[in-house]
Amino acid sequence: MTHGRCPLPPSPMIRALCVGLALLAGRPAPAQAAAPPTGAPSAAADLHIVHFNDFHGQIRPRLIVPARAAPAEERGGFPALEDLVNRRRAEHGDRLWVTNGGDWFQGTPEGNEDRGRGVLACFDRLNVTASVLGNHEYDFGEASLIELLDGAQHPILGANVLEADGATPRPYVAPFIVRTVRPRAAPDREVRIAIVGLITSDTPQVSTGPFGAARFAAEATTLRNLWPDVQTAADVVILLTHCGVREDQQLAREFPDVPLILGGHSHTLLRKPLRTGKTWMVQSGSHATAVTELGLRIDPSASPPALEIVSFAITELPATEPSSSTQEFLAAHFGHVAERWDQPLGTLRGAQDRRTGPGSTPGGSFVAALIRNAGDADVGLMNQGGLRSTLRAGPITRRAVYELLPFENSVVTFELTGAQLTEVLARSLRRGSRPLEIDGATYGYRVVDGERVLEGLAIDGAPVAAEQSYRVATNSFVAGGGDGYEMLRSATKVGETDVMLRDLLLEHLTQHGEVVLVDDERIRALHED
Repeated sequence: MTHGRCPLPPSPMIRALCVGLALLAGRPAPAQAAAPPTGAPSAAADLHIVHFNDFHGQIRPRLIVPARAAPAEERGGFPALEDLVNRRRAEHGDRLWVTNGGDWFQGTPEGNEDRGRGVLACFDRLNVTASVLGNHEYDFGEASLIELLDGAQHPILGANVLEADGATPRPYVAPFIVRTVRPRAAPDREVRIAIVGLITSDTPQVSTGPFGAARFAAEATTLRNLWPDVQTAADVVILLTHCGVREDQQLAREFPDVPLILGGHSHTLLRKPLRTGKTWMVQSGSHATAVTELGLRIDPSASPPALEIVSFAITELPATEPSSSTQEFLAAHFGHVAERWDQPLGTLRGAQDRRTGPGSTPGGSFVAALIRNAGDADVGLMNQGGLRSTLRAGPITRRAVYELLPFENSVVTFELTGAQLTEVLARSLRRGSRPLEIDGATYGYRVVDGERVLEGLAIDGAPVAAEQSYRVATNSFVAGGGDGYEMLRSATKVGETDVMLRDLLLEHLTQHGEVVLVDDERIRALHED
């Protein structure tokens, strides 16, 4: 998609922001600029922002399994997030903003059992300044989302969530909000800051829907159309997005008068702000394991008012014991969950389920095998984005199964030629994508001019023949064209079940009492001899 450049000249606000953040990124700054401190938030700031994104229902601490041979540990969760926000609010009062970059639930029993209601209550408890919609907010359908938002007590943004006319916002979201800040240097002056919310326009491709009447317009087109209104309403414009780092960079190129983008969607932990042109972008990873903290100083004498970064930190959140009031709150909303989801069903042994690069994983290979068997297929395929956690050796609970496979996906089987299967796997190797997990076959790739090129596809050890037909099973999300696999929409479908993937794993545990993982490198990175 190509967008025209927005004719917005650089401003003093942009120059001041770039000076402040240049030192954070290791770039030289003009001699007159003071180095903004990193680490602890600065008490001298006019505005403090705590930003988190892609919460995904992470009420409990999250188990982190490092890629290398380091011990797993639990981090974050809602009590840790609330503790940090409460401490910052005690320090900074109404100069604190808390922003949320989308994907509120989807991935845990706490997030999904009530379709996000408990999670939204958590955000309201944090007194969030603004949340932007994420694509997974549509996983239970637009009607469910509308019902959910009816109880929201803080602003919900989504400027590019439009009616069928492509111009009118859907009534359950606001395109932007405006908040005022009184600079310490000029307490009688109010500076108006607009927060514009944008969700990825790819939402229909990366969420299950149904999407009802909602249409998801191109992010840059929406902002360009909205710009006159937001520029009139505010002195400074920042973005709160659920679009991913690449789209944020594109927005930065097209809108140089936007000094700051608070991002989400790509689960990127930016330990230093990312700069494209004159715009700075931050993102905080995912699952409430870390937050971004920014301190901003505002110069109201500039026209427009200038922003300067006086502190920046990525604050990792250790697992925290909840306060008594938080325990009561969590018990009221989620107290029933543990009894159903935390009983052991069996054990897991074998290879450790680690992701060490763009290859196969033991857990992904196991799920691909479940899909292959359920579809009575030659090859089973599973998208890595559908695997939302890793499996840990020892007792395995219903929760562990659910958090690995939370989506409402079943098995679909196709009759594909070798050429069609090659096209599907080649699609998974494109830049920005992740290789499809596989069972019944192996494949490799070689990096050529920065792109991964498929090589060595074999089924049961035999090279794939382009004209031969093979039975290939995958999940219903991929089968419906999700994650960019549009070629499967026109492929010959020969079977479909209504059994969810997680139920296949639960059935396996019922029958066998254990899961045995094997690390056999089904996807190989090929190198020159």
